[in-house]
Amino acid sequence: AEMEDDLKKHQIDTVTPVLRCGVAEGSLPEGFDAEEVSTLLIGPILMAALTGSTPLTDEFADRCVDHFLAGISRTA
Repeated sequence: AEMEDDLKKHQIDTVTPVLRCGVAEGSLPEGFDAEEVSTLLIGPILMAALTGSTPLTDEFADRCVDHFLAGISRTA
């Protein structure tokens, strides 16, 4: 449980400043739940890494971000 808590804290500490930049740029809505939003963004990349289902390339990461932004903009 401690390792899971450490990973979650690291994820939030790493991704939250990037998400705040997205808010400042107008790409993300204000008032987001950092844990939920970071999970939505990182989830597909983590799944690909764990399963080997998709090569982890820059193009794949770009597509993940594009799909994430398209989805988050529809819910804002």
